[in-house]
Amino acid sequence: MDPKRRNKSNKYCCVPMCTTYYSSNISFHKFPTLNKLLRQKWINALKIGKEVSQHMVVCSKHFRDEDYFLNRRYQCKLQRLKPNAVPSENLPKRMHDREINENLIFQRQQRSENRKKNKEIKSMQQQENEFRDHEGSVETMNIISITHDQDEVDVAEVLTSWGHSNAPTNVKEYADKGVQVNTYEEFNQFDVSDIINTDYKLRILTGIQSLAFLNLLTSTLAQHMKIKSKLNIKKLILLSLMRLKLDVPFTSLSIFFNVSHTTAQTYFQRIITNLAFCLKSVIRFPSQQEIKRSMPICFQNYSNTRIVLDCTELEIEKCKCLKCRIRTYSFYKGRHTVKFLIGVAPSGTITYLSKPYGGRASDKAIFNKENMISKFSPGDGIMVDKGFLIDKECANKGIQLIRPPFLKKKKQLTKAEALRTAEIARARVHVERAIQRIKKFKICRNILPFKLLRNINSIVIVIVALTNLSSPILSVDKF
Repeated sequence: MDPKRRNKSNKYCCVPMCTTYYSSNISFHKFPTLNKLLRQKWINALKIGKEVSQHMVVCSKHFRDEDYFLNRRYQCKLQRLKPNAVPSENLPKRMHDREINENLIFQRQQRSENRKKNKEIKSMQQQENEFRDHEGSVETMNIISITHDQDEVDVAEVLTSWGHSNAPTNVKEYADKGVQVNTYEEFNQFDVSDIINTDYKLRILTGIQSLAFLNLLTSTLAQHMKIKSKLNIKKLILLSLMRLKLDVPFTSLSIFFNVSHTTAQTYFQRIITNLAFCLKSVIRFPSQQEIKRSMPICFQNYSNTRIVLDCTELEIEKCKCLKCRIRTYSFYKGRHTVKFLIGVAPSGTITYLSKPYGGRASDKAIFNKENMISKFSPGDGIMVDKGFLIDKECANKGIQLIRPPFLKKKKQLTKAEALRTAEIARARVHVERAIQRIKKFKICRNILPFKLLRNINSIVIVIVALTNLSSPILSVDKF
């Protein structure tokens, strides 16, 4: 090809592996545009691996003489292709399209056979090495068994017995007299209850404050509960409370307590209902006189407060039922939740716990469904946040509603309203602290599995009861 001719034009053939540039003896043809089927045949025959543009052309080296109207033997300047012409000459070949010679096949077979032979040789060498190591270990075991009762082992004597004549005579090492090896049976006797032997460990792992209360709870459940299981009542309590406090999965609990994960889940579902039945009495709605006797200083301006109400939500796994999804989706949290109404006395003790509701339910709807208004007497005070729109209910019963003022259409609150908001927030913060203690149980912070949703009421009752039995929220100097 003439390099001068090549430099004058940038027109070249687009076929892979073809290096033809423009010349007087070669014609170029564009891809068909109207006939899409013929266009695709060209692309398939020429193995074009990209989108065909309007500037791409194919040289005449890829067509036969019969593909033209006037044979190229006449050397006409205008060479026109027939309508159904398809490239069939000098087509590009891929690696897997090329013919494989018999020599190449023979070479590949030899390579595969050589690989097999090398693997067999390596495996034989490994077996010989393992056999030698085993013989050496047997000899060393014999020597150590002879000298095990001695305080000192003479290395020179050992080496000479193996045939090393040039061994040093003044080198000595000390051997361990006793080697303790834990057998499988000793490991199988491992028990979590043996580790939890202090109040601190018990509080960290289960949420119970003392071992004495654990023993009391165990004896109480043993009297009222009859269950056939591999574990005793104490271990069942530890299993269930570790699931609540640490959110340990049942697969891990099965290892700790030497049972299967399905058995651990079954034990948990049985024991949690009995625990809730025993600990439910800890959540008690006190009388007005009991509350006044333990009124803290921060409630001086609201001394008639009977309870501080608030709602908390626990995230749950998305349900398969569409109705359940609608009921449990919380627009405030942006996820599927279960909602509880919690009442806290001014002293910080949780005195009321509602049934579980879907996250879609509002604070006012839960308050009315629980019929909370019937628990109060005229003159009592209920401290709530701005989500409880229960003005009519409280006015009809003669109950004082203590709630921060709304801004409404005003640009800002007045000085008196701002001070009142700060006083209510200072007194109402204790319900948030009580909810924070509930959330210390990790099962309340993580997503609750759908399988445990049937036990959600019992789970929350146990957690709230253990929160009440922990150290008080307010210290003595706050009263």
